[in-house]
Amino acid sequence: MNDIKAIDIQNRIFSVRPEPYQKQMLETYESKILWQTTFKGRLISMGVEPGKDDWKAIVSSHPGSVPEMLEEMDKVGVDLIFIDQFKLWSYHEHRMPVIVTLETLDELVKESGGRIVPGGGYNPFKIKESLEELEIGVKNYGLKYVWAHPITYGINLDDRRNYPLYAKCLELDIPVTVQAGHSAEVIPCEGEDHIIWTKSL
Repeated sequence: MNDIKAIDIQNRIFSVRPEPYQKQMLETYESKILWQTTFKGRLISMGVEPGKDDWKAIVSSHPGSVPEMLEEMDKVGVDLIFIDQFKLWSYHEHRMPVIVTLETLDELVKESGGRIVPGGGYNPFKIKESLEELEIGVKNYGLKYVWAHPITYGINLDDRRNYPLYAKCLELDIPVTVQAGHSAEVIPCEGEDHIIWTKSL
């Protein structure tokens, strides 16, 4: 690893495929609140009225394609980036707004010449399906890790629904990266024991 200049594990598919993924993400309750409050200043500085085509303004700040991202990486001295399946759950709407398939990840890795390191995801509400997909991903698509974000599902890190993921990753000899906090979305910080906001938009 000594020859790697920098690694940023928190890249998303939005950086290289803004549409349709960014729009799908910004249609969730959590994202609408986030961009109308926490990041409202950013939208205003871009000349966009919060709540009006937020996603188009946000997309304009991304490279937009794999070649453009690689060019940006070269400019700032980044050798590799990590992009995962982004299995983020909408706590308020009880759905997964963005689904990044193994095939899509594989396309990105090939287009990047291997400079994108692919990662899997995990849905604790669909344990069997998630583990089957993860095994296929590691064995057939070269997934190197898993990114999990339990609090968006309303569960804690030590919830028994996460145990199968941890066991499977030990079996497959890949690391689990867990996002323990969040990006200021209106979701609980510690699983389902907390009260959430239900204000309508």
